[in-house]
Amino acid sequence: MRRVTQLAYELPQVSELALPMSRTTKSRPEAPTTTTPAVPSLIWLERTNIVVSCKHRAYSLTLSGQPPVMHDIIEQAINLGKIKMLFDHSFSPVGPSGLKQIAFAALDEVANKEGYDGEGDVRHRLAEGDHNSYVKPLIAYVSHRVGLDRSQLKDLSAVVLNAFGLSRQSGAGPATNLIQKRTYFYPVIDGVLDETRRYDYQRPFEHPVFSAFISAAFFSTSTYSNIVREQCNLFRCSLHEYDKQHENEVPKAMVAWASVVIHACLQDFASGVKESFPSKEVDGIWHLSISLLDGIEKANRRKFHKLMWNFYWDAIGQPLTNHSITNQQAYDKVDWSAIAQDSDSNSDSDEPGPMPQWSPHSSRGSPQAQHPSAQPSLSSSHIPSPPQPSKSSFLRPSARTTSSSAGMPSED
Repeated sequence: MRRVTQLAYELPQVSELALPMSRTTKSRPEAPTTTTPAVPSLIWLERTNIVVSCKHRAYSLTLSGQPPVMHDIIEQAINLGKIKMLFDHSFSPVGPSGLKQIAFAALDEVANKEGYDGEGDVRHRLAEGDHNSYVKPLIAYVSHRVGLDRSQLKDLSAVVLNAFGLSRQSGAGPATNLIQKRTYFYPVIDGVLDETRRYDYQRPFEHPVFSAFISAAFFSTSTYSNIVREQCNLFRCSLHEYDKQHENEVPKAMVAWASVVIHACLQDFASGVKESFPSKEVDGIWHLSISLLDGIEKANRRKFHKLMWNFYWDAIGQPLTNHSITNQQAYDKVDWSAIAQDSDSNSDSDEPGPMPQWSPHSSRGSPQAQHPSAQPSLSSSHIPSPPQPSKSSFLRPSARTTSSSAGMPSED
C-alpha cells in the first residue's frame, strides 16, 4: 500500500488551471509592389561633348581643347552675352546670379540658332544634361568671360567726379549726401541752395553725369564701345506708331549701367577706398534704375523717348570730336554736282558724267586698299554711296544743327 502511494505521488500532476496558450499568427500577404523600369540614360550626340577637368569634385573647363562644335558655341555665347549685357535689361549683370542667367540664355540661343536643338543635341543637353559635369562648368566659364571687363567701367571715375565738382577741396561730404539720398539721379535747379528743394525730382536721369558717362563708356574708344559700334543696328525707337523711327534710343541697360557705376564711383570717393566692382549694393541700384525707367515709359511715352533719344544724340557726336574724320566723310565733303556741271571741263561730252563712287579699294597704293579692315566698318553693309550718309552707323557725320532734318525729338 505504501508502495502504491509513493508511485502515485510520483505520477505527473495535471493542473486544471487554464494556462495561456501560444498563438500563431498567419503571415500577412505581402502587398503587391509596382516596379518601375529604370529610365534608360539619354544618349547625347557626340558633338555635344565637352572637355572638363575635375578637382575636389568640382568640374571646370577652358576654351582651348574643346571639340570644334562646342568651341564655336562657347565663343559665340561669350560674344552674345556681352551684347545682352549692354542691350538687354532682363537680367542684372551686377547681381549674384545675373551673369549666370545671361550666360545660359546666350548658350541656349546660340545652340538654337545653329540648329542644335534636336533630341540629344546641345540645347537638349543644356536643359537636361548632368548639372555638375556639363551645365555648370559651361555656365561658369561663359559668365566669367562675359563679365571680365566690367571693372573697367570704374576707370571713368573722373567723368563722374567732374560732373559733380568733387575734389579733395570739396571733401567727402557732398558725395556721401548724393549716395545716401540718391540725388545723383536728378539735375540741380539753378539758384536754389536749400538741399531739400534744389533737385528737380520731375526729371530723373537728367543730371549731366548720365549723358557724360554713357558717351564715354559706350560711344568712345573703350572695350564696350567696340561692341556697341558693331551692334549699332540694335538701337531702336520705342514710338513705333509715330514717324520717329530714325530717332534711335539708348537701351535701358546702358542707363542702368550708368547708374551703377556712378553710385560705385561716388561710394569710392566718399569712403576713400576703392572697392571691388561690382559690390553687393549696386544690384539694388540696377533694379531701381530699371523700375524708374519703366515708370517713366508707362507714365509718359513721349517723355521717355525724348530722354533716351537725347542720350543717343548727345553720344553719337563724341567720337567725331575726338578723332579724325573717316575717308568716307572727307569724300562726302566734295561738291560733286558742281564739279560735274563745271563749264571749264575739258570733257569731250556736254553731258555730265555719272556720280563718282568712292571705294577703299580704288587706290592700290593706299593702306585701306591693302588692308580693308583698317577702314572702320560699323555694320555688315557696304559703305554707302555719296552723298547719302550711312543710316546704320551711330557715327554718322551729321551735326546737331537743324532739328527738322536731323530728326530732333519734339518738345511735347
